[in-house]
Amino acid sequence: MISLDCEGKWGMADDPRILEDDSINRRSLQEAYDMLLRLLQIHQLRATFAVVGLYVAGYERTLEHLNLVKGDTCHESWLKIPKRAMTTGRHSGWFYEDLPLRIANSGYHELASHGFSHLPFCSEGFDESTAMFELASMNDLARDRGWDIESMVFPRNEVKFTNLLTRYGIHRYRLRSGAGGPLVRLSSLISELKLGMKSEAVPTRSGCIPAGVFLNWRSGARRLIPQQVTIERWRNILEHAKENDQVAHIWFHPHNLITGHRQCELVTELLTVSGEFVRRGTLQSSTFKDVQRG
Repeated sequence: MISLDCEGKWGMADDPRILEDDSINRRSLQEAYDMLLRLLQIHQLRATFAVVGLYVAGYERTLEHLNLVKGDTCHESWLKIPKRAMTTGRHSGWFYEDLPLRIANSGYHELASHGFSHLPFCSEGFDESTAMFELASMNDLARDRGWDIESMVFPRNEVKFTNLLTRYGIHRYRLRSGAGGPLVRLSSLISELKLGMKSEAVPTRSGCIPAGVFLNWRSGARRLIPQQVTIERWRNILEHAKENDQVAHIWFHPHNLITGHRQCELVTELLTVSGEFVRRGTLQSSTFKDVQRG
């Protein structure tokens, strides 16, 4: 399984530095997705593309949303930096409206939700009514555009209010692999060196997708992890899945291909290795929908 958290600059909406970062832009995003879709096709791999609603909704819909949430402290706090980007004309990197159509036209991949505004569900002041508003906003967008969205990856993997999902057409979601915080991030970095990683059991609980492992983003201290260590670690997970009839699930952000050191090389090799297992018939490439149908 491959799941992609598609968010552009919305993933860093609470970081003011994103306003000055021009590396993630319309052109670089298109090149990243061009590369991913090409590699997935070559290696006969299917993926679940979880998109932030505003990322694929476009500028006009985003302006409408900014007006709609005026007075809501939780939303206004999260959207303060995006609002500044919109009002100053710095839109590049915030939108990739063509992505849902490209996924649909492939006839191969799944379009899923990554939240409407990427507002984490564990944010301060985020309550049930906020969750309902975010879920309804994504559901309305999907209905208006004719998109089939039944799966979800929670923003920043903050899994909460799962009891509300089916009300808004979401029948499955990716589990969280652990809590957040500096110590967990350090532990995650160290785990990149553990070659004996195992695959995960096929889910038995309806609606739950195995958490998977994060593909090392080669930035900061993470760029010190040798590429071949990451590849060998993933190959071992694939082998374990094959031998134990389990799930090998990896996820990453497409924009990491832009910001990570030689990240394109890493992703190319990772997908090549994954494709070998599929071509041999020892593993099946699946989307969330294939594994869990509610």
